[in-house]
Amino acid sequence: MYINSSIIENNELDFIISAIQKRMNKEIKEIRKLYQASIDGFEPEIFHKKCNNIPNTLILYKTAGNRRFGGFVTIPWKTQEECIEDINSFLFSLDKKKIYPSNNNEYYQIADYSYDGPSFAIKAYYLIKIDNNNLHTNENEYQFLFEGDKNALSEDGNYKDISAKENEVFEVKYV
Repeated sequence: MYINSSIIENNELDFIISAIQKRMNKEIKEIRKLYQASIDGFEPEIFHKKCNNIPNTLILYKTAGNRRFGGFVTIPWKTQEECIEDINSFLFSLDKKKIYPSNNNEYYQIADYSYDGPSFAIKAYYLIKIDNNNLHTNENEYQFLFEGDKNALSEDGNYKDISAKENEVFEVKYV
């Protein structure tokens, strides 16, 4: 399968497709790009205009330090101004080729706010928040997500105000 992405290499895509198909127990038919921040604009309202009401989205991020990671959610973004739990969601690191599933019945949430781009939370604490072209993380939850790797997102171990180089969202369609 091929997707038009500036973040993920097509030879890395099998890793993500396998994780989605295993989680959903469905075969993927197509992955279609909905949004690319560097082309469409980093503003949250543009992301919501292009991606709201579409379930099964694959979200990819790339930092200015070229760290690549993302997430998958099944519930649609709707700008509901709240964090919404998704039992089928997961996060991943492309650089480490590692999946980070929800743990101990604490499911990842989409932070579905009009002032955020595609953002993830757990227990209503941001794991990954994107507003315009800034990525923000919560240090404690970040440690949980990236297993203590201080350089998972930035080269200097900084947890705040990491510049986003790119952000893409894709719709995953099943057979």
